[in-house]
Amino acid sequence: NNGRVFSEEKRPVGIAVDGSDNIYVIYVEKSQISLRIFSGGSWGAAFLLADWRSGDCDSARVAVDSLGNIFTCWWTLDSYTVHSRARVDGVWEDLRHISAGQAKFCDIAVGTNSVFACWTARHNTTVYQIFYVRRSTSLNAEWTKPQLMYRGSHKQQVPAVEVDSSDIAHIAFTPAYEEAGMRMVRYCR
Repeated sequence: NNGRVFSEEKRPVGIAVDGSDNIYVIYVEKSQISLRIFSGGSWGAAFLLADWRSGDCDSARVAVDSLGNIFTCWWTLDSYTVHSRARVDGVWEDLRHISAGQAKFCDIAVGTNSVFACWTARHNTTVYQIFYVRRSTSLNAEWTKPQLMYRGSHKQQVPAVEVDSSDIAHIAFTPAYEEAGMRMVRYCR
C-alpha cells in the first residue's frame, strides 16, 4: 500500500517497524515534529510530538520495540539541543531535553530493555565529538547524563546507533578531515 506522509520540508525523516509490521514515520514541518503510523492497511492521523515556536527542528528519528513502544529524538536549530519523547504501554511521556553542550545530528535505537540516543556536540571539547545517553524501556525512565563516546582530535559527525539483543549500543560515525577526499567511517561500542 503506497501512502503519502505529507511534509514540505527538506529535512531528514525517520522510519521504524514494530513486531506486528506497523510502520512509524517521524518528520519535521518547520517548528513541528509529527508522527504517523501505518497500521491495519492505512495511515493514521498525524500526531504532534512537539512544537517549537521559536525555531526549526531537524533530524527527527524514531525507534520502536517489538511491543510497539515508541522512542523519538530530534534537535532544535535555534538552541542546538537534542530532545526526546516516548510512548510506553500506550502512554506518552513528557518532552525531555537529553543533550549537553552545542548538540546536533542525533539518532536513537532500542534494544530488549534499553534505549540509546547519540549526537554530535561541543561539550567540554574543542571540536564536535559523539555523545550518548541510555535509559530503560520502562515508562518515565530517566536518561543517563551525556557521556563522551570516543575522544578524537578531528571533528566527529553524523552518528548512527543500533542496539543488539544484549542491550549493547553500536555507533558508527564519520570523522571530518580538513583534506578534500579524506573520508572514513568509524565504529565504536
